[in-house]
This record gives sequence, structure tokens and C-alpha cells, in this order.
Amino acid sequence: MKALTYVEIDVPYCSLTYGTAPCTASIPTTGSIKCFNTKRTCQDRENFTDSPQTMRFTLEGVAYAPRDIEAIPSIVAIGINPGQISLGKDLGERSSIQITFKDHRHSDTGSAGDKYLADRSYDPFRQGTFWGKFRNRHLYLKGQPLRLIRGLLGEAIGDMKTRHYVIDSYTGPTTDGSFTIIAKDVLKLADNDRAQCPEVSNGYLSADLTDVATTFNLSPSGIGDSEYGLNGYLSIGGKEIVTFQRKASQDANTKLLLHCNGADASTTFTDSSASPHTVTRFGNAQVDTAQSKFGGASALFDGVDDYLQLDGSSDFAFGTGDFTIDVWFRLSSIGAQRTIYDSRPAGGGGFYPTVYVTSANKVQFYTNGAMVLESTTTVAANTWYHVVVARASGTSRLFINGTSEDDAADTNNYINGASRPVIGTDGSTPASFEFIGWIDEVEISKGVARWTSNFVSTQAETSTTSGNTILVTSRGQLNTTAQAHKQDDRVQIVRSYASIDPADILYDLFVNYASVDPSYIDLASWKLETAAYLNRLYTANIAEPTGVNQLASELIEQAALAVWWDDLGQKINLQVLRSIPTDAATYDSSKILEGTLNIDEQPELRISEVWTYFNQRNPLEGLTEENNYKSIAVTVDLQRQADYGSAAIKKIYSRWIPNGGRSIALRLNEIQLARYGDPPRAFEFAVFHGENIELGGGYKVGSDFLQDETGAPYLANAQVIRLAEGSEMIRVAAEEVLFDIPESDLNARTIILDTSQNDVNIRTIHDTLYPEITTVGSITLTIIVDAGTIIGSSSTATPAMNIGTFPSGLPILLQVRGRIQGAGGTGGRAVGSNLSAGAGTAGGPALYTRMALDLDVDEGEIWGGGGGGGGASFGPGTVSGSCGGGGAGTIAGLGGTIHASGQVGANGTSEAGGAGGTIGYDGGNGGGPGLAGSAGQFESYGAPAGGAAGAAIDGISYVTVTEGPGDRRGGEIN
Repeated sequence: MKALTYVEIDVPYCSLTYGTAPCTASIPTTGSIKCFNTKRTCQDRENFTDSPQTMRFTLEGVAYAPRDIEAIPSIVAIGINPGQISLGKDLGERSSIQITFKDHRHSDTGSAGDKYLADRSYDPFRQGTFWGKFRNRHLYLKGQPLRLIRGLLGEAIGDMKTRHYVIDSYTGPTTDGSFTIIAKDVLKLADNDRAQCPEVSNGYLSADLTDVATTFNLSPSGIGDSEYGLNGYLSIGGKEIVTFQRKASQDANTKLLLHCNGADASTTFTDSSASPHTVTRFGNAQVDTAQSKFGGASALFDGVDDYLQLDGSSDFAFGTGDFTIDVWFRLSSIGAQRTIYDSRPAGGGGFYPTVYVTSANKVQFYTNGAMVLESTTTVAANTWYHVVVARASGTSRLFINGTSEDDAADTNNYINGASRPVIGTDGSTPASFEFIGWIDEVEISKGVARWTSNFVSTQAETSTTSGNTILVTSRGQLNTTAQAHKQDDRVQIVRSYASIDPADILYDLFVNYASVDPSYIDLASWKLETAAYLNRLYTANIAEPTGVNQLASELIEQAALAVWWDDLGQKINLQVLRSIPTDAATYDSSKILEGTLNIDEQPELRISEVWTYFNQRNPLEGLTEENNYKSIAVTVDLQRQADYGSAAIKKIYSRWIPNGGRSIALRLNEIQLARYGDPPRAFEFAVFHGENIELGGGYKVGSDFLQDETGAPYLANAQVIRLAEGSEMIRVAAEEVLFDIPESDLNARTIILDTSQNDVNIRTIHDTLYPEITTVGSITLTIIVDAGTIIGSSSTATPAMNIGTFPSGLPILLQVRGRIQGAGGTGGRAVGSNLSAGAGTAGGPALYTRMALDLDVDEGEIWGGGGGGGGASFGPGTVSGSCGGGGAGTIAGLGGTIHASGQVGANGTSEAGGAGGTIGYDGGNGGGPGLAGSAGQFESYGAPAGGAAGAAIDGISYVTVTEGPGDRRGGEIN
């Protein structure tokens, strides 16, 4: 049989005709001669229209080469270096091919030839050489496709075996008349010197920026639209990360824009609209960082005289025109009427717009004593909702989370009351029907309906569009600190991956940052692989441009993957490392060619300890800075360490494993030790062509040299990492596989809380680590609060730990070795006759569940927040009274603030309530963990009550205590 060899190169080639529209080239304006329709010779690059042409070459001097396959016979040598898979480490070694061509004369005809031969003043065959002209016409070849095609005489070229590469470099023509092209596999495009994620951002500050500013402009002009998205994270000067939205200028229709961002417990609310209104705060309404939909903070209302009040402007009187009321909200208490937005004046009624949640937990738009619109959605506690009421051309619509749930003809003439609207309370009867929970991103627009059909709620404000002006929605994010910056400081986009399947992350890195053709990736197959054998999600914030190869290699190691290029199948393969099947094909002396088996020990690969640092603090700090990680998982094989006589420590620094991911870090450690506790051997052998052996495949390898301790033959598990095809045989390289991952590991989901933190929602953390549970099946969930870890609450309105909502029937086990503790209540004020105003507030709950769970708390603590002490009450003209002390809590309750000439109450601590003031009539003491605050003293009106204790467990009927009772303080309620 006679062999044939071809090499094809796809070169960029313009489909336009010189000087014919849209091509604007002309002689002598743009050049002295016509172009050659290549990028290098193009005289109108703006209109270069690429229609790649394939140039085909074959071996020089092959007399039997078929004439019906057009090819230039100039190849003199081909050298192939097969790639090598790196199992669970990185992207491995790239396969490469080197083709050497002999230079020669050519007529400039054929594929990618000269379109304008008739217009040339020279004979192309007699002037110059093929590769000399090729080099200057096709200078920009790096990354272009190259194919090696091999077959037999009589085969159609489409039936021959084709290997795919991309061009990496070339040299020549040299003085001896040779031209050499080196091409590598497609993953070469991911090399760190070629592909970076995120791409470097070219914007910079147009002026100095203070540490509290909330807007800035980018330079140069137009950079915002060309490089920056609508929202996300930005790094300023490599020192601070902020959340942002980009806008051209404030929409004149926006009459109120409250982002509710800033420092925790801030009492300043700023209207960010173009003509800002004064916002007056009442009660304890405050900016709170415990919850937010956008920007890292929101407005917290605890239901005790808390609300925001505007200035009665006509901007909020919509008349008969279009308008939009747009609010995000999250209730911590449901089952009672809760007002969101109200334009009614005190004691008044009429056509005033009002938005509230009914006692039946429906959202209503209400005016003049009647409902206009009502949601079909039933609102749940501790869940964010986006409510929009928008009127367009006489039709009002109510949207919940972007879906229109009610509409009606509406020609009402809407007005606004004095000192209105109010947010968080009833306008007609202030301090009633109060909102309890959080409100974020309040946007009121007059004269425009922002939404008229269903939409996706992905943006904080609808009037933010584009341009070079950046709206900073929150400063000092991702554990960076708000600080001043100088003009010209760089502004870099931060690439965030939040709870993503590693298959999706790698696809994004390769396609969107390394410019890999997406047809080379079968993403659906990748995700089937990760779902079947991994079932974990990964998270990272990448704040500086970082090589795609580096990022992909980190993920390959930490998720235990193998990724390689199949040059025959023209696909990038992804495999989750796993044990070799017991029925895998065997390669022994019956198949391995005699004398070709080599077995090498690899003692340098041995590991006895693995330290995985995870839960990264600040993405701007160094990846290997150990202080930049909140958590570490250490796994030590003491037996092997003793057997080998020394430690062998491997450190892994993971930006990809987030809070709660200790179980994922431990799994990584265990796989590393299973693979390298005894170092795996390397095998090399040869087999004849025709053996069905695959790159990346798992097999059994046997030989007389492979024996167990008794001398009996032994079959080693091995995975093929390299195949080199010669003319007569295939050389195989494989690595021994020593580990075994039980399939049950995929169904046993574990969340380990090993750092103290507040406001933990287990469902939220679960969804950062694992795929959504759609069918319970054999899945189990274990939650562990490590010893020494305190799970607290930043507000009495929020439980320290909320189990969240999972599919019914999911087995949940909560093991408490540390502490779960609610927030302390606030001490009451000293008052006269208004006893309710002087009462201490209740402590917050520790554990909240509406899911059935088993509780193991034998070694741990579950403490409700202590209630605040009541303030003293006193009669007119008598001795003044003091305030109550704050209740105990992880976030302890504050002592009551002074009224008249008494004394403030002391703040609580995590272990004890604060003492009440003792000047005049005494304030009540704050309650200890799980205890109510005591009442204040009184003269004649009665004692203001102490706040009730927070519940240790809210949802006790859902709980089965399997180990306990533990230290549980506070009520256990439903």
C-alpha cells in the first residue's frame, strides 16, 4: 500500500475586490500596487473581509501522488511530538508538529493565489520564490489552523486520518532554501503569554477619587462602552474593589434613587437622583450590611417606629401620566400587613399610590380605599423580591421578579401628600403596618414606564445605561478597604465566578479568553461527566489579569480533572479522575511487544501531608500568601510518613473553594494522598497498530516483572497519558492509578462552618458548593459547626442560622460543636407614661428551620439572644429614670439611650446582658443568653417591660434531637 501525506493551512484571505466597494483602496492613494488580499498587504484594513482559503501541500518527489488532489509538492520533513496528559495537575504538555518545506518558484495561482495576475508588471514564476513571497504576504499566521492528513493511495482525502493543530511559529526561508512551520495543539491558545482572564482593562480615573465618593468618570473617552459591562466588580489602583453600575447621565425621569449602601449601622440615606430630595430617617432605620440585593448593604427596618420620609415634592405626584415604582424587599416577618411605599398624608385618603404586603402575604398596589393590582405570588420570609408597579398609556402592571402578575386599566390622577412619600410605614397612620426586614434599590420614576413586559431582574436601577460615568454602589468590597485614589489610577474589571460547575468555568476560560473555537468543546458531555463523578461547584474572584493556563491548571488540580486535546476527534476532552473499572481491558505479554515495557519508579511524587488553604480573603493579595486565607484543611498520612521515614508536604492555595467548603478541601486532600501516598509508577510499552487503546483511557497492565509480595502476577491499574504512532507500532506512556473514589461520596453533601460568621443561610451556602437538589434520591446533607466557631446574627430580625428551603424528604443532620447564637435586644429608653416606648426589644432567634432535621448538639451551644432591659418610667416633676441594658448576643444588644437626666444602659456582651442605668429610677438589666430582660423601675405609670428572650430554636417540631441536649438557652417554638 502506498502512503500519502498532506498538510493543509487555512490562511486569512479577503473576499473583496481591490478598489470595488466597500474596499476603498486605490492607486496611488493607498499603495503603488494592488494588494494580494492578505492582511499584511491590505490597504483598507477597516473593510478587510476574511474568507479563509486552504493551501494544501504534499511530500516532494512522490511520483504516485494523485493528480486529482491539488497540492504543492514542497514538504521535505515532518516531525511529530505527541502531547502528554497531566492527570489532576495542569494542562499537560502540548502536542506539536514541525514541517519543513523546500523553497521553489511558483506561478501565484491556485488557492489563496494572486487575484490580479493580469495587472502585474512582472512574471511571478520568474520573480522571487513561493515561500519568500508567502512569508511577506502571510505574516500573521500565529493561531491559524493547520492539519496533518495521512492516508493511502485510492482514499478520498476526506476519508484519511486528520490531526488538527494551530500554528505557533515559523522561520525562513533560510539561505539553504527551507521554510519551517511549527504548530501545536489547540490548548496552546490558553498559554499564559497569550490569554489572560480577565483581560487587562484600559480605563483609568479621570480625576482624584475620595474614600467616600460614589461616582467617578473613566478615561479615555468612550472606554466605558467599549470595555466595561453594565455592573459587577472593579478594582481601583490594585488596592480597592468596588461594586459598580455604569451610566451616561442620570435619567431626568428618575425622581428618587436610594441605593441604601454605606457602612454598617449608618443612619444616612442619600438620594442619588439627578435632583436629590431630602430623606429623613425615623426610629432605628439604618443601613445594614447583613443583607443586600445590590451593593453590599440595604435599609433595615425593625418595625419599631422605623421609616424614611421624603419632602412632599410634586415629583411624586404622577397625575394621569406614566410612572414606575421599583423596589427590592425582603421581609423577616410575614402574616401581617407590611407597608413598602405610601404617599398618603397623615389621616388622609384619596388617590395616593401605596404598595404593601397584605396579611395574606400578597403584594398589592392600592389607592383611594381600593386595590388596583395584586400579585399571584405569595411572599415568603427571608427571601428577596423585586416589585415593580408601572403605568404605561393608561394601563398599570404589577411585576414580581420580572414577571407581570396583574394588570388593569388605570386613569387615576395620582397625587402626593405633605412630607410624603414614606418608605417602611403606613402614610395615613405613621408607625403602623410597619415593614420588618430589608428594602434595597428604591427607584421612583415619573413620566416613564420602565417596564411594559416581562424582564429579567439583573440590574439595581433601570435608568442606568452606559457611558464613562461609573456609579459606585458599594465601596471596599471583597475584604478590601475604601480609600482615596489618584487621577490616572487604573480601573480593572474583576472576573467573578460564583458557584459554577468547573465544566462551565473551563469553557468560559477557553472560549471567551483564549479564543478557542467553541465547536472544539462538547460542553454538554463535559457537564454530564462532572455531574456523574464530581458534583461540586467552585467560586473565585479574579481581580488581576491572570494566565488562562494558570487558572485552568488550578481548577484541574483542585477538582481532580484531566483535560487534553484530541487531535483526531478535533475536541478538547474533560475527564474527572476516578478509579479504573474492574473490567478494564488488559495489556500484558499477549499484547505488549516483547522488550518494549519499561517501568520507572517516581519517588519525587510522594506526598505524606496535604495542606489546602481556602476561603480566600482578598483577591488583590498574593495567591500564595497564607494569611490571605481564612481556612486551612490539613490531612496527614502518619503511617506512610513513618514508613518512609520523613514527611513530604504539599501545599495547595485555592481561590476556588469558598466559605463552608472544608469538605471539598478535605476531599481534595484525600485524593492527593490516595494518588501519591505511595508514588505511582510510570509505564512505557509498545503495541501493534490495530489495538484499540485510547489516550486518557484506563487499563490493566501486566507483566512478569509486575508481581505481588508472593511473586504472583499482578495487574496494575494505569491511565494512558501519551500515544506516539509510528509506522509499525504505537508507543504508549501510562501512569499508575492507585486511588479509589467511592461513588457514595457524591451523594453525601457536607457543609463545614469553621470560621465565625453571622446570618448563615444553609441553603445559600449549599448552593455555592453543590448543584441544586431537584430530586432527593440518596442525597444527604450534613451541616457541621466546628468547635470554637460561633454562628451569630447581626440583627434580632434575622436568625443566626436559617436552614432555608430544600426539597421535602432530604435527610439533614446538624452537628453543633461550636455555638449558634441570636442577637441581643436593645435596652429601652427612660420614659414617662408611654410604657411601650420604654420597653426593651426582644432578642433574636438562634436556629430557624422549617425543614425536618436531626440535631446533634451534645458538645455545642444554641443560645437565643437576650432581651433588652426595660427603661425606667417616672412621673412629671419627679426623679428622672435610667435606660435598660442591652441583651446578650454575638452581636450584643445596645443599652438604651438617655432620656431626661437619667443614665444610659450598658451594652450586652456575648455572655451576659448589660446592666441598666442606676441614676434616678433604675433601668432593667439586659437578659443573658436565652433570657428575657428585666423590667425597669417606675414611679407611677408602671414598669416598661424587658424584651423577651430570643428563641434557641424556632421550628422545634421539625427537629429530632439525636444527641443532646447540649447547652440550649431560650425558648423552643414553632
